[in-house]
Amino acid sequence: MLKRKADTELECPVLVKNLRRSISEFLVENEAANVKNDDGNIEFLDYGGERWEKYRQRLATFDLKSRILLSKEVSPVECARHGWKNIRDDFLQCDDCEKILCVKMPVGEDITNRVFNRCIWYIQRRLVEAHTVICPWRTNGGLSISNPYDVIERYKVLAESNLPEVDFVKAFDDEESLKKFGNVNQFFLQMAIFGWLPAEKNNEGIQFSCHLCGRDLKCCVFSQKLPLNPMEEHHSYCPILDKIYPLWSESLRNVHKLKKNESLIPKLWNVKSMLKRIFGIKGKEQQKEVQDGEEEEIPPPTKLNVAEIVEEVERRKSI
Repeated sequence: MLKRKADTELECPVLVKNLRRSISEFLVENEAANVKNDDGNIEFLDYGGERWEKYRQRLATFDLKSRILLSKEVSPVECARHGWKNIRDDFLQCDDCEKILCVKMPVGEDITNRVFNRCIWYIQRRLVEAHTVICPWRTNGGLSISNPYDVIERYKVLAESNLPEVDFVKAFDDEESLKKFGNVNQFFLQMAIFGWLPAEKNNEGIQFSCHLCGRDLKCCVFSQKLPLNPMEEHHSYCPILDKIYPLWSESLRNVHKLKKNESLIPKLWNVKSMLKRIFGIKGKEQQKEVQDGEEEEIPPPTKLNVAEIVEEVERRKSI
């Protein structure tokens, strides 16, 4: 009996120390996971519905000439997401209130950067304020294009589309990240990572489209000498390639968030294992005392938080 008690006194401090370390590691990593990997707050872009259909229609009104004349800050994407369509060179019209807006930029070698930037800032304001007071585009902030898209869902859609594969450049070549997707079609995976979807209407041989910048791709123009680069085929002003907040990178980062959170499970098991061992020691002593005829009243189990657990462990260690 004395030897068992001595062994218990030697083992208890070690278990308490290990328990504290396990609880601390779990709490720190769980907090980090809540901050960085809050999957409940991820909202993927949804391209369905009438609003997105009208957005694509407005985007299609910007021809090659108008795309060249407009700067990136007042690109066709910015205009279309605020309800504007192109009606002729340098002129836009609202889909709802039908107001007309001039977006002509100053040209000439004598135009300073300060003047040019001032004009951009003014047009950006007018994209919102030029609508009538009762127009919904004046107050709704425009169509949101900043949320990431679901790479896995896009891959499934592409893989089931029966579209042809072409020679391509592996624009995203991080092999460690690509291995996490498993054994999948690399062509469709690269297209999904960079936001491509099957064209809604296969007109004029168009197979793939970007619903954000309006770029369409025809597979027949690509070959071994001219392979398809899923990243570079977007328009320069596409949000997927944004220099500050590239949607393709953010969308890819969201793919493995659940797998990152799964790494916390072993640490939780460490905490539970420590608790079983510590409280199991006292339990064995109680069983022995019962066998020797010394009955002890065992209080009913209660729910303990982390602080109460450590306090209870310290109390039992001092017995």
